[in-house]
Amino acid sequence: MKLNLDFYNENDNKVEETNKENIENIFSDFKVNIISWYPFKTNSKILEIGADSAEITAELCQKAEKIISITSSKKIGQEILNNNEDKKNLEIIVGNLEDIKLNEKFDYITIIGAEKLNIKLKKILEYSKKFLNENGIILLAIDNKLGVKYFSTLKENGEKITNLLGKNCYSLNDIENEIKNAGFENKKIYYPLTDYKMTNVIFTDDFFISKSNLSRNIDFNEKNTIKFYEQNDLFEELLAEKEVCKYFINSFFFEIFSGEVTDNNIKMISYSNMRKKEYRIKTIVTNKYVYKYPMNSDSEEHIYRIKENIDLMRKKQINTVDSYDNEKIISTYVSEKNFAQILMDTVKDNKEETIELLKKYKTDILEKLKSDVKGINIFDKYNIEYDKDRVKKLEFTQYGLWDLIFQNCFYIKKKFYFYDQEWRLENIPIVFIFYRAIKYLNKIKKYISTKELYAIFDINDEDIELLDKLDDKIQEEIRDEIAWEYNKNGKSVEQIKIDQLTSNHRINLLSIDIENNKNEIICLKNENNSLKAEIIAMKNSKTWKIAEIIRKIKKRK
Repeated sequence: MKLNLDFYNENDNKVEETNKENIENIFSDFKVNIISWYPFKTNSKILEIGADSAEITAELCQKAEKIISITSSKKIGQEILNNNEDKKNLEIIVGNLEDIKLNEKFDYITIIGAEKLNIKLKKILEYSKKFLNENGIILLAIDNKLGVKYFSTLKENGEKITNLLGKNCYSLNDIENEIKNAGFENKKIYYPLTDYKMTNVIFTDDFFISKSNLSRNIDFNEKNTIKFYEQNDLFEELLAEKEVCKYFINSFFFEIFSGEVTDNNIKMISYSNMRKKEYRIKTIVTNKYVYKYPMNSDSEEHIYRIKENIDLMRKKQINTVDSYDNEKIISTYVSEKNFAQILMDTVKDNKEETIELLKKYKTDILEKLKSDVKGINIFDKYNIEYDKDRVKKLEFTQYGLWDLIFQNCFYIKKKFYFYDQEWRLENIPIVFIFYRAIKYLNKIKKYISTKELYAIFDINDEDIELLDKLDDKIQEEIRDEIAWEYNKNGKSVEQIKIDQLTSNHRINLLSIDIENNKNEIICLKNENNSLKAEIIAMKNSKTWKIAEIIRKIKKRK
């Protein structure tokens, strides 16, 4: 560990103070997602240009034999040093990039956040090229000035979330031209969403965004955000033309090769950011396999539980494409449509055939998961009140693989093959599995009514509220409440209009109340004045004066 200040100039150290309440800082552990998946070669040397995250530097230190991190800020350099004191393979250089001289070359050069540097992209790439090995690779993460996030949101005070004027930002065409002008011919493009700073999923041209996987993109907003539209709604419209859609992705991640392209065979990467840390996993899809890794030390236990579920499925003769080794879950990559997509394609033309497929799915699950239930049932575990007579009629299973939904299933040669079975609870009603399968394929209700679907799976109306409560309890146990809150943040223009109409209506009602109160006050004042006049007239009358004399005489007696 070394902090090198040989190139540091106090006058050049102009760094904006970061807002600790900024989303990027609140979810700082998400920063590494843009790079943690990358298959760096063993014993490689990495040059990190524009270092500004202790988390990313720490991740690179785990991947490399040696890493040199360059930052223009002494403060940031010190923060990276303080958070990586145990990293013996790290040297931090503070100074202006163009002034720094290096006497060695690197296998990889990372530039995470090129738009933050006060240097044109072409110059950054030309500088990097001088220190790149013959077959070295530059890893560039950069914002897209045409990203939908820049047009979708506004703060309540009217300020744009990001003002691009004067910023060192580029479009996809701009970036590709700068790469070419810097002397590089070969590259591969990745598409991180929501962006490279808050990465939930990374797509490639071989595995691009589709309507079925768009839900992997999760947007986070600050509380005062106004949303002109939901990003995924716009992406869904843009997906009609892939070549158009990619120009509006919020950020890009490039592999830029000094030599020939070396294909790592990675098609897609996703992260389960909405979960609590102990349940977060990283999924990497390649040409042949899908790999699942723990995202942190806390979630290693979750990977172990998934292994147990795979063993259970084999024991219960439930077909699965999943297997495992010591550190990860391994699944065979299947290019066919999943069962949910098959159902949606079929139901549009043949409702009866779809119903038969659903019945076959139901029979398969019932045959595989029937068991004698022992011990406390799931409703007692979560303290959910229930009608004991009604619950007695439900069939429970000890092997509660409750995520056997249509999306986690392939239907190949008239057999069901399940995957992604991360979850299991003992003693759940089997209809809960069917209830969730229906719930998470809501679009099918356009063709088959909810009543018909429930009838197919023997789900009674009185059970729905109970199953809803159970699903809510389970989701609360898994999800990260802070991430959930920020995902729900922001108001749409439509909601603001509704709120305004509601507010105007309340104002009108209050105005009417005020007007009524004013009239009532005037009436009371008039009545009061009238009573005062009557009292004065009464006191001035001869009768009152005579009576007053009599009262005084009585008091003397």
